[in-house]
Amino acid sequence: MKSEEVFRMAEDMTDKIAEQMTDQMAEQMTDQMAEQMTDQTVKQMAEQKENKPRSRHSIVTNEPSIKNPIIQAVRGQLEQRAAWLYLLCDEAGKRGLEWKDFGSAAIKRCGLSQGNDLIKTGGTNSLTGLRKTLFTKPAQWVFEMKIRKSTDKVLAIDFHYCPLVKAWQKAGCTDEEIADLCDIAMCGDHGIGEAYGGKLKLLKSIAKGDEVCRLYYYK
Repeated sequence: MKSEEVFRMAEDMTDKIAEQMTDQMAEQMTDQMAEQMTDQTVKQMAEQKENKPRSRHSIVTNEPSIKNPIIQAVRGQLEQRAAWLYLLCDEAGKRGLEWKDFGSAAIKRCGLSQGNDLIKTGGTNSLTGLRKTLFTKPAQWVFEMKIRKSTDKVLAIDFHYCPLVKAWQKAGCTDEEIADLCDIAMCGDHGIGEAYGGKLKLLKSIAKGDEVCRLYYYK
Protein backbone atom coordinates (compact mmCIF):
# COMPACT_ATOMS: atom_id res chain seq x y z
CA MET A 1 0.00 0.00 0.00
CA LYS A 2 1.36 3.34 -1.01
CA SER A 3 2.09 5.97 1.57
CA GLU A 4 -0.46 8.32 -0.02
CA GLU A 5 -3.24 5.74 0.42
CA VAL A 6 -2.21 5.17 4.02
CA PHE A 7 -2.29 8.91 4.59
CA ARG A 8 -5.78 9.21 3.06
CA MET A 9 -7.06 6.31 5.19
CA ALA A 10 -5.61 7.90 8.30
CA GLU A 11 -7.15 11.21 7.32
CA ASP A 12 -10.55 9.57 6.74
CA MET A 13 -10.38 7.83 10.11
CA THR A 14 -9.41 11.08 11.78
CA ASP A 15 -12.38 12.82 10.17
CA LYS A 16 -14.76 10.06 11.27
CA ILE A 17 -13.41 10.12 14.82
CA ALA A 18 -13.68 13.89 14.85
CA GLU A 19 -17.27 13.70 13.59
CA GLN A 20 -18.17 11.12 16.23
CA MET A 21 -16.55 13.20 18.95
CA THR A 22 -18.32 16.30 17.67
CA ASP A 23 -21.67 14.48 17.61
CA GLN A 24 -21.12 13.15 21.13
CA MET A 25 -20.08 16.56 22.42
CA ALA A 26 -23.04 18.18 20.69
CA GLU A 27 -25.38 15.58 22.17
CA GLN A 28 -23.92 16.07 25.63
CA MET A 29 -24.13 19.83 25.29
CA THR A 30 -27.73 19.51 24.08
CA ASP A 31 -28.62 17.34 27.08
CA GLN A 32 -26.91 19.75 29.45
CA MET A 33 -28.62 22.73 27.87
CA ALA A 34 -31.96 20.93 28.01
CA GLU A 35 -31.43 20.15 31.69
CA GLN A 36 -30.42 23.73 32.39
CA MET A 37 -33.40 25.06 30.46
CA THR A 38 -35.71 22.67 32.32
CA ASP A 39 -34.26 23.72 35.67
CA GLN A 40 -34.58 27.37 34.72
CA THR A 41 -38.14 26.89 33.49
CA VAL A 42 -39.20 25.08 36.64
CA LYS A 43 -37.51 27.73 38.76
CA GLN A 44 -39.15 30.53 36.79
CA MET A 45 -42.56 28.88 37.03
CA ALA A 46 -42.14 28.47 40.77
CA GLU A 47 -41.07 32.09 41.10
CA GLN A 48 -43.93 33.27 38.93
CA LYS A 49 -46.42 31.29 41.00
CA GLU A 50 -44.89 32.63 44.20
CA ASN A 51 -44.87 36.21 42.96
CA LYS A 52 -48.11 36.09 41.02
CA PRO A 53 -50.30 38.96 42.24
CA ARG A 54 -53.58 37.89 43.71
CA SER A 55 -56.78 39.10 42.18
CA ARG A 56 -57.80 42.49 43.53
CA HIS A 57 -61.47 41.70 43.14
CA SER A 58 -62.96 39.76 46.02
CA ILE A 59 -66.51 38.71 46.73
CA VAL A 60 -65.79 38.58 50.46
CA THR A 61 -67.10 41.51 52.50
CA ASN A 62 -66.15 41.36 56.16
CA GLU A 63 -65.93 44.57 58.18
CA PRO A 64 -66.82 45.00 61.87
CA SER A 65 -69.20 47.60 63.21
CA ILE A 66 -68.28 47.03 66.87
CA LYS A 67 -64.77 48.43 67.43
CA ASN A 68 -64.42 48.36 71.19
CA PRO A 69 -60.71 47.90 72.10
CA ILE A 70 -61.38 44.88 74.32
CA ILE A 71 -63.48 43.21 71.63
CA GLN A 72 -60.77 43.96 69.10
CA ALA A 73 -58.19 42.36 71.39
CA VAL A 74 -60.26 39.17 71.65
CA ARG A 75 -60.66 39.15 67.89
CA GLY A 76 -56.89 39.40 67.59
CA GLN A 77 -56.52 36.14 69.52
CA LEU A 78 -58.99 34.43 67.19
CA GLU A 79 -57.15 35.82 64.17
CA GLN A 80 -53.96 34.24 65.49
CA ARG A 81 -55.65 30.83 65.63
CA ALA A 82 -56.96 31.31 62.11
CA ALA A 83 -53.44 32.20 60.94
CA TRP A 84 -52.15 28.94 62.45
CA LEU A 85 -54.75 26.99 60.48
CA TYR A 86 -53.85 28.71 57.22
CA LEU A 87 -50.10 28.24 57.68
CA LEU A 88 -50.52 24.57 58.62
CA CYS A 89 -52.62 23.98 55.52
CA ASP A 90 -50.21 25.95 53.33
CA GLU A 91 -47.22 23.90 54.49
CA ALA A 92 -49.21 20.68 54.11
CA GLY A 93 -50.07 21.68 50.55
CA LYS A 94 -46.39 22.18 49.75
CA ARG A 95 -45.86 18.57 50.84
CA GLY A 96 -48.55 17.22 48.56
CA LEU A 97 -51.42 17.01 51.05
CA GLU A 98 -54.91 18.28 50.32
CA TRP A 99 -55.98 20.83 52.92
CA LYS A 100 -59.36 19.26 53.61
CA ASP A 101 -58.02 15.70 53.73
CA PHE A 102 -56.30 16.25 57.07
CA GLY A 103 -57.55 19.61 58.33
CA SER A 104 -61.24 18.72 58.40
CA ALA A 105 -60.78 15.58 60.51
CA ALA A 106 -58.52 17.36 63.00
CA ILE A 107 -60.89 20.28 63.51
CA LYS A 108 -63.88 17.92 63.77
CA ARG A 109 -62.14 16.13 66.65
CA CYS A 110 -61.60 19.48 68.34
CA GLY A 111 -65.28 20.34 67.96
CA LEU A 112 -66.42 17.02 69.41
CA SER A 113 -64.15 17.50 72.41
CA GLN A 114 -65.30 21.07 72.93
CA GLY A 115 -68.94 20.04 72.63
CA ASN A 116 -68.56 17.38 75.31
CA ASP A 117 -66.89 19.91 77.62
CA LEU A 118 -69.71 22.41 77.02
CA ILE A 119 -72.31 19.78 77.90
CA LYS A 120 -70.52 19.06 81.18
CA THR A 121 -70.30 22.77 81.94
CA GLY A 122 -73.94 23.49 81.12
CA GLY A 123 -75.32 20.27 82.56
CA THR A 124 -77.51 19.68 79.51
CA ASN A 125 -77.30 18.63 75.88
CA SER A 126 -80.20 20.84 74.80
CA LEU A 127 -79.52 23.48 72.17
CA THR A 128 -80.70 26.09 74.65
CA GLY A 129 -77.80 24.95 76.81
CA LEU A 130 -75.47 25.32 73.81
CA ARG A 131 -76.55 28.92 73.36
CA LYS A 132 -76.01 29.72 77.03
CA THR A 133 -72.56 28.13 77.28
CA LEU A 134 -70.97 28.89 73.90
CA PHE A 135 -72.83 31.80 72.36
CA THR A 136 -72.59 34.08 75.38
CA LYS A 137 -73.03 37.84 75.23
CA PRO A 138 -69.26 38.54 74.84
CA ALA A 139 -69.11 35.98 72.02
CA GLN A 140 -72.08 37.69 70.40
CA TRP A 141 -70.21 41.00 70.48
CA VAL A 142 -67.02 39.51 69.00
CA PHE A 143 -68.82 37.92 66.05
CA GLU A 144 -71.62 40.51 65.97
CA MET A 145 -74.23 37.78 66.26
CA LYS A 146 -77.98 37.93 66.15
CA ILE A 147 -79.88 35.05 67.76
CA ARG A 148 -82.70 34.36 65.33
CA LYS A 149 -84.25 31.42 67.16
CA SER A 150 -83.39 29.50 70.32
CA THR A 151 -85.24 26.44 71.64
CA ASP A 152 -84.13 23.11 73.04
CA LYS A 153 -84.19 21.63 69.54
CA VAL A 154 -83.37 24.57 67.26
CA LEU A 155 -80.68 27.23 67.43
CA ALA A 156 -80.43 29.71 64.56
CA ILE A 157 -77.79 32.45 64.60
CA ASP A 158 -76.53 35.06 62.15
CA PHE A 159 -72.86 36.12 62.38
CA HIS A 160 -72.31 39.56 60.85
CA TYR A 161 -68.52 39.52 61.26
CA CYS A 162 -65.83 36.82 61.32
CA PRO A 163 -62.33 37.43 62.74
CA LEU A 164 -61.12 34.17 61.19
CA VAL A 165 -62.01 35.38 57.70
CA LYS A 166 -60.32 38.69 58.51
CA ALA A 167 -57.10 36.83 59.35
CA TRP A 168 -57.20 34.98 56.03
CA GLN A 169 -57.86 38.22 54.20
CA LYS A 170 -54.85 39.80 55.90
CA ALA A 171 -52.73 36.79 54.88
CA GLY A 172 -53.57 37.47 51.24
CA CYS A 173 -55.58 34.28 50.73
CA THR A 174 -57.64 33.99 47.58
CA ASP A 175 -61.42 33.75 47.80
CA GLU A 176 -61.15 30.04 47.01
CA GLU A 177 -58.64 29.51 49.82
CA ILE A 178 -60.80 31.48 52.25
CA ALA A 179 -63.81 29.33 51.34
CA ASP A 180 -61.79 26.13 51.85
CA LEU A 181 -60.41 27.32 55.18
CA CYS A 182 -63.91 28.22 56.31
CA ASP A 183 -65.16 24.73 55.40
CA ILE A 184 -62.36 23.24 57.49
CA ALA A 185 -62.97 25.57 60.44
CA MET A 186 -66.71 24.86 60.35
CA CYS A 187 -65.98 21.18 60.95
CA GLY A 188 -65.46 22.22 64.57
CA ASP A 189 -68.98 23.65 64.72
CA HIS A 190 -70.32 20.49 63.10
CA GLY A 191 -68.50 18.49 65.78
CA ILE A 192 -70.09 20.58 68.53
CA GLY A 193 -73.54 19.99 67.05
CA GLU A 194 -72.86 16.26 66.85
CA ALA A 195 -71.75 16.18 70.49
CA TYR A 196 -75.11 17.73 71.41
CA GLY A 197 -76.92 15.01 69.48
CA GLY A 198 -77.86 17.37 66.68
CA LYS A 199 -76.73 18.60 63.29
CA LEU A 200 -75.64 21.89 61.79
CA LYS A 201 -76.52 23.48 58.48
CA LEU A 202 -74.48 26.44 57.24
CA LEU A 203 -77.10 28.28 55.23
CA LYS A 204 -74.96 31.31 54.41
CA SER A 205 -71.25 32.07 54.68
CA ILE A 206 -69.30 35.33 54.76
CA ALA A 207 -66.31 33.39 53.39
CA LYS A 208 -68.31 32.60 50.25
CA GLY A 209 -69.60 36.08 49.61
CA ASP A 210 -72.76 36.17 51.72
CA GLU A 211 -73.57 39.10 53.99
CA VAL A 212 -73.71 36.84 57.08
CA CYS A 213 -72.80 33.39 58.31
CA ARG A 214 -76.15 31.76 59.06
CA LEU A 215 -75.84 28.77 61.38
CA TYR A 216 -78.79 26.47 61.93
CA TYR A 217 -78.43 23.80 64.62
CA TYR A 218 -81.29 21.35 64.91
CA LYS A 219 -82.34 18.03 66.40
